[in-house]
Amino acid sequence: MKAASSILAAVILAAPAGAGGFLDAAKVVPGPSPHPGYHLAESVPIFHDVRCIPAPYFLNTTLDPLPNPLGAPFLSLADAAGAIEAAIASWNEIPTSFVELSLAGTSDNLAPLGSFDTVNEVTFRTHPQARAFAQSRLITLAADMTLAAGTDIDGDGDSDVAAGFATCADADGDGDVELPAGFYRAGTVLDNDVWFNTASVRWTVDDDDIDNVRQSADLEGIAAHELGHSVGLPHSPVNMVSPTDSTPATMSSSDTDDPVNELSKRTLEKDDVAFAALGYPEGTASSGPAALQEEDVAFDDFYGLISGEVRHGVLGRPVAGAGVSAVDRQTGEVAVSTYSGSSTRFYSDPVTLDIILLPGFQSVPDGRYVLPVPRGTYDVRIEPLDDFPMPGWAVSYTGWVGYLLGMLDFHEEAWNGLGEGAIESAPDRAQPIPVQPGASIEGIDFTTDRVTAIENFGTWDFVLYADAPPGSYYAVRIPGEQVLEAAGGKRFGIASVDFFTYVLDNSTLPRFAEAMLTTGRALPNGTAEIDLDRPLLHASPFLGQENDFSPLYAPNPLALGLRVDGGLRLGRIDSLFLVLRVPIETPYPGFNGFAPVIGIDGPIFGPNDVPVHGLSYRSFDGQTFFQDEWNYLFRLTLTPFAVGLGPP
Repeated sequence: MKAASSILAAVILAAPAGAGGFLDAAKVVPGPSPHPGYHLAESVPIFHDVRCIPAPYFLNTTLDPLPNPLGAPFLSLADAAGAIEAAIASWNEIPTSFVELSLAGTSDNLAPLGSFDTVNEVTFRTHPQARAFAQSRLITLAADMTLAAGTDIDGDGDSDVAAGFATCADADGDGDVELPAGFYRAGTVLDNDVWFNTASVRWTVDDDDIDNVRQSADLEGIAAHELGHSVGLPHSPVNMVSPTDSTPATMSSSDTDDPVNELSKRTLEKDDVAFAALGYPEGTASSGPAALQEEDVAFDDFYGLISGEVRHGVLGRPVAGAGVSAVDRQTGEVAVSTYSGSSTRFYSDPVTLDIILLPGFQSVPDGRYVLPVPRGTYDVRIEPLDDFPMPGWAVSYTGWVGYLLGMLDFHEEAWNGLGEGAIESAPDRAQPIPVQPGASIEGIDFTTDRVTAIENFGTWDFVLYADAPPGSYYAVRIPGEQVLEAAGGKRFGIASVDFFTYVLDNSTLPRFAEAMLTTGRALPNGTAEIDLDRPLLHASPFLGQENDFSPLYAPNPLALGLRVDGGLRLGRIDSLFLVLRVPIETPYPGFNGFAPVIGIDGPIFGPNDVPVHGLSYRSFDGQTFFQDEWNYLFRLTLTPFAVGLGPP
């Protein structure tokens, strides 16, 4: 029996599963490294090899009933296994994907978080200091490699590779699963342990037991999310499907304070399904798991592809970690979302994620993306994975690299065909893209816009005012001289007013009564006089985004900019005000009945990173606007004057 070689041991990586697209692992690039102890690696997607489909998982049976940190134990292992089976079925039943998982047996492993033993395990054994609700821990092959029969991958003295088998099987009858001898690509899953925290989480399986207690969670919904990581999917930024549907993707973050949100995680959304299909496409082989079976649908009979590249309009480089979404033009529904780019870097420790980036921007060789979409007509949009709604490091290694390099500092925009470029007169203007099944629409390339954001705040610290009175107002003053200074003496367009919005019940929409850009002035007594009757830009109602900046776009940015510029220069405008109004109707929607809230910057836990500027105001009646003690996260976005019109 061959022992695991030092080379093989060195190229086994644990993939990030903290949290569209795919999780990525590192593929070692052969050759010497200028950094002792580090390997040069490029990103590759994580996947289960087709010879190991269905991928076998073993249920740890050493805890029954499951511990309940909030009271007496009540959930049997058999009932928990039923919820795991239901979550597995949600992935197995995708008609356009051949991915398949199975509970193939049991395990008596006493390790608290699983171990590298080439056995895929589902366990409720938890380290007492574990903080995450659950985690999918993936160990993958980090080099293209031919595995010979008898190879001991995990170093336990037992062969993990067998000859004479075409599929993964318990070849030696010892209870674990051996790989068939042969060639395997980097990114192949060698071991996946999915664990659920029973040290600080109460798990439920019955609908009636789901509540708004933060440390109590629906097992099936969380399991569906973690098993999505198991098949290679990262976190999804799709936290509201459409302007009328607040349902988040299963692979987006979970809200255990909101029972409706918890239940929704059990059902996969289009974004979840599309990338499971792209990673494991049905109808792409004449035999085996990828061959069409009864009730299967060939990938090419249902999906077309939209592809392109994202480049940074200031840096002039490809972008890693741009969120790219296809939005159905008729319904406003987000059909699918992914991230751009690939990455190359030096890595040392796959557990601590110790990496060294290449000089300059060499760690990002491209900004490519691919979106699988059903038949339809789409607007394609980009936004930075810049912490809101999630950071690049929570999505993939590649997103992390883009985050570290400071590439994710652009504003969201739509692809607008021939008008696409670093300077655009209307970033929200979209060119429709019709797609048919089996078609590949290429060249949908973005260049991020060069804009100037006037932001009178520091880092996001928290959200406030879940108990806001109906119809009350928030406002931020932008002094006129600050606008002219930001424009640098040149003419400008006003692309948007951006409000940071958030909901505490994730199953609700961040809908406000109105949003506007208007004029006014600060008064000596600390209040403000704001013209609510003659706004420069207005929307009612105003639908925000969840945990993100929500833009109110100007229909004609250049005309609005000229109007404001002239008013400021002639003294007719003293200050601009960015105004957002709380919904008028009550009760507020959602299980907990909270108002939609706004992002706040302020010294809540100690010194603040920037001063409180005294530019944020509240009003309960629309008449008296009094200064608040925080900086609201509202900003004004200026765009350069259109090419051809020139500066004044």
